[in-house]
Amino acid sequence: MPRHTVASPSAARGAACAAAALVGLAALAPGAAAQPGRAPSPRLNLLGPQAETPGDGYLTGGDLWNTLKPSNTDEVTRLGSPLANVGGGTVNRMLFGSRANWQEPGGQWPSGYPYTNTFRNSHFILFPAFKATGWPGFAAGNPLRTPDGSTDTKGAGGTSRFMFASYSPRVPGATDAARNYKRPARYTDASRTHLVYEAGWPTTTGIDFKVRAHQFTPNEQ
Repeated sequence: MPRHTVASPSAARGAACAAAALVGLAALAPGAAAQPGRAPSPRLNLLGPQAETPGDGYLTGGDLWNTLKPSNTDEVTRLGSPLANVGGGTVNRMLFGSRANWQEPGGQWPSGYPYTNTFRNSHFILFPAFKATGWPGFAAGNPLRTPDGSTDTKGAGGTSRFMFASYSPRVPGATDAARNYKRPARYTDASRTHLVYEAGWPTTTGIDFKVRAHQFTPNEQ
């Protein structure tokens, strides 16, 4: 007498899942295979070697490598300030990261994959400022005003109440070494687990900005 085998519901579900997995693997294109961990992402090749700018912050302690370019950097081209041709080269931003391109990652793995730790212009840091009575002289005809993007005229004398705090070699205080400085990144301990970078600069708002960046790593260098 012939015997009939009836699969249990769980066995049937298992067979269906296995079949679906096989179909899914077969559908994968050869290029869709996971990237081996021993190989850096080709996306890192977008950057390539970069020349060092004296005074900028190069944070290379531990697993996170990145660059901090203050507003008073000697290499303003990479900051892409719309005020670059105003006032002897005015900068209304600083940069933390490689560049502003949203497909160019920072210098750490696994951020070699695009879009994992960056998005468009996220590297730029700007400092908006507001003054209820308006910024003196910051009205129509001021060469900073149009590139700064302000159309507000509700301050005293038709001045704008809004301004991006900007640095220029001609800003009052720019020749004062106590206010305008860059101190290269340095380790604070013999085991090289704590890195510090400092910079400061005066701005068009009359407010001085100071940056102190710390980097820590549990691994001795």
